[in-house]
Amino acid sequence: MNAETEERRKTLRWRDIVVACVVVFAFVALDVVTWRMGYSSLESVMWMASFLAMVGLPAIIARHRKIDLGFCTVEKLFSWRDLLWGMGAMAILFVPIVVGHGVWMTHGLGAKAAFSWSNFDAILPQIPSEILWQFLGVALPEEYFYRGFVQTNIAYRLEQSPRRSLQKYAAPISIALASMIFASLHVVNGGFVRLVTFFPGCLFGFLRYKTNGIAGAVFAHAMCNLMMFALNIQYL
Repeated sequence: MNAETEERRKTLRWRDIVVACVVVFAFVALDVVTWRMGYSSLESVMWMASFLAMVGLPAIIARHRKIDLGFCTVEKLFSWRDLLWGMGAMAILFVPIVVGHGVWMTHGLGAKAAFSWSNFDAILPQIPSEILWQFLGVALPEEYFYRGFVQTNIAYRLEQSPRRSLQKYAAPISIALASMIFASLHVVNGGFVRLVTFFPGCLFGFLRYKTNGIAGAVFAHAMCNLMMFALNIQYL
């Protein structure tokens, strides 16, 4: 580790991570509250605030700490190799998502399965916009924030710990902590059952660690959500 890198790492702070997470949590909570109360215009404003917080707070903190934004988030946003990793992750998640979703819909919500390709007819016009929404409006900002900013900075802090055990296991600990924060935010708009997002979150975190980017995590995240979208219409 060179002197410049060492100095930049010293500028990172735990409180920056905590403050950023609290701000994002607050905007997400307000987004959900306004949506449930039927204030559609205000809900759109709060969603935009949540989006801007996820993509903007890392830049604000990096500027305040006078460090490189890429250094404290992700130095590369896309590569085809990362995308292949994301496809591999989806191969792992496909069966658990289908089975888990089916169990929850039938036993948790009492819905009845009614699988048919014709079920897609009514939503065909929505599919292009849903794909764009899941990739650009959901997966990209969330992965940039949780895996790019939160996970990266937790790992950096742990690597600077005087305890060798924390240094040694900085990667898995940072993946787990970032996934816990990720899952807790999902509880706000889906109840405690959404804590299950901790597990795909860990896989997204592994992709971030393995590839040093977020393209794979963004792809896997968006595809998971699109799978849920496709599966939801197969139940009555």
